[in-house]
Amino acid sequence: MSFLLFRQDVKAFADCIKEDYPGLDPIDPDKALPFDAAGYWVSLAAKPPKWSPFIEKYFSVAGVENQGHGFLLLLKTSGRFFAVSFGYGFLAINRANLERNFGIKAAANAIGKDNVRMIDSRTIDLVTRQQRVNLSEEASIPDFSIDVDHEWVRFLSGSPLDKTIASSLAGSDSLQINSAITFNDLPSKCAQLLGLFNSTDYKKRFPFLDYFIPVKSEEPVKQLLDSLLKDAVEKRSVDRISLALPEAFLDLQRLDRYKIYSNKAFIETEGLSIAMVYEFLNNHPDIDDPVNKVKIVGLDDQDQPTTKANSLYEFFVFETEFNQKTYTISAGAWFLIDNNYAATTRSKVRAIEDLTASFSFTPMRRGEAEGVYNKRLQQENKTWTVLDAKNITLDEPHQRVEACDLLTQENQFLCVKKMNRSSTLSHLFCQGSVSAVLLHDSAPYRNAIVTKANGRNANLLSPVPVFVFCIATERPGTIANELFLFSAINLLNHARTIERLGYKVAVAKIPIT
Repeated sequence: MSFLLFRQDVKAFADCIKEDYPGLDPIDPDKALPFDAAGYWVSLAAKPPKWSPFIEKYFSVAGVENQGHGFLLLLKTSGRFFAVSFGYGFLAINRANLERNFGIKAAANAIGKDNVRMIDSRTIDLVTRQQRVNLSEEASIPDFSIDVDHEWVRFLSGSPLDKTIASSLAGSDSLQINSAITFNDLPSKCAQLLGLFNSTDYKKRFPFLDYFIPVKSEEPVKQLLDSLLKDAVEKRSVDRISLALPEAFLDLQRLDRYKIYSNKAFIETEGLSIAMVYEFLNNHPDIDDPVNKVKIVGLDDQDQPTTKANSLYEFFVFETEFNQKTYTISAGAWFLIDNNYAATTRSKVRAIEDLTASFSFTPMRRGEAEGVYNKRLQQENKTWTVLDAKNITLDEPHQRVEACDLLTQENQFLCVKKMNRSSTLSHLFCQGSVSAVLLHDSAPYRNAIVTKANGRNANLLSPVPVFVFCIATERPGTIANELFLFSAINLLNHARTIERLGYKVAVAKIPIT
């Protein structure tokens, strides 16, 4: 049985449904209801089966149709409105008025820490991974091998400590329960579930549920957040705002340059930055609603598009405060970030050693390829070795691995990337941790690096290796302050992997001019 809770400001049954939903029909009860409620049939349009075209040449399918049905029960109890959905009944619910995360919070407050059966999670970077982990037996969170500091858990199921609640629960926005209840028990069951939702017990067992929560398009706060983003762009703000490539921009081998345009106005540029976008907007002040109406497309050297055109909105990475809460947008999606979690993350990143002053890197030129820059750095530091694009071939599970971009005689593994994409930084941090693991575990890997370094680094383990993430950016602040939260979270995850091996981690900023 599936339960949903509506927001506190919902005042009538009419606010709970999409009244214009086709196939929604209110139904009067055959007898007086024992509580304040309303019922609705939900019928889907009858359609021929999808497989009918395959056989209709030889077999008649006339009159053969599939049709789905459902029932939606709305009730008011304990001062709140609830929905109990059967079949396709959920399709007629006005989701804009739902209480977000009702199901997962109620489930988390009921499920014991060692009684979790299934988890749905998704990484929150631009390159996303979604997974459902279903164990054969109930277990605790560590048994699921999910990094709850980097992934938001969207669904949780298991068995409750109190068996009067249900034999099992599963929740996201809705809450599914297995429980032997009757129709007349619904008000008391809703009251019990509301009590679970209002509890804060889950913070002890599953505190990560509050770390980051996606903002849905129908939520009123999204429009306010979009307004804050538009205001930042109109003011040409450079505080906590940048650009990152959407997932559509994947064919990087063909990508030669970017075209920023709106109607007939356009510029083409090898690099993409917030400064470049602002320059385009300053030159074309007549563009109305540039966040949505300005498009960016990738072009190859034959002037052919390598990507679809995306609105500027899809490129923004922006962090802001609203009603004392922290929000961030990435790849066109807003997230609510727990303030304590965000502050703790920033503090941990600032604790990573910053070697910017020690290296005092020569600036990277705007539009300069990283490979060209790495060679230029080596010419200025003759004892360094360029390992960029010099892959080391090993057996499974890592067949071809790039140890780093530059290797110093002090066993500093310099990994160089521009801060133009969160996904690129993800790859940068992953490069460092993979290389560190192989350096620790694989003698052939160490020997291959020594060979490529022409004997300059005879002992790669002494002095202790330092993996330095060298990030090129035009932004004025330190790396710790300028990294967007998702990238900061990712950095900490990979830094922990490297430090567990006994190696060191540092960051360094490369200016772009």
